[in-house]
Amino acid sequence: MDIASIIIHCNSDTIYKFMSDKKKINLWSFGIEWDLNKTEDNIIQGKSNYDESISYLRITKNDTKKNIYYWIGKDKLNLIPRIYVRITPKEILNNGRTIFGNELSMISLKTDDINEERWTKLKELHQLEINVIKKLIEG
Repeated sequence: MDIASIIIHCNSDTIYKFMSDKKKINLWSFGIEWDLNKTEDNIIQGKSNYDESISYLRITKNDTKKNIYYWIGKDKLNLIPRIYVRITPKEILNNGRTIFGNELSMISLKTDDINEERWTKLKELHQLEINVIKKLIEG
């Protein structure tokens, strides 16, 4: 498991809507190019930017907890929740002042089909992605 986290200075609803919007996923998801025109039963088809293999994605969410689950797999009938996002309110002390923000955590699970080299690259990519997400949301 890997956790990439960052503080974003805006309200949690803005982050939650952005991260659960499938139309915005290609703005920050760099490992796979998702084809929003190839969607069936809320499952999106995408092509790997590494080996051009096909993967599928379904996004589900828990509005109460503000968790978002990214179900990913090679077989659209057998997707697993490989990545999930959690949004947590945070108070940060900065030069004697309290600043309010939200921590965006991207939790990734290593599945059996991911070798160590690919896993290392995915962890680096997720860190890059959360930095891009922060810039996109904060403007």
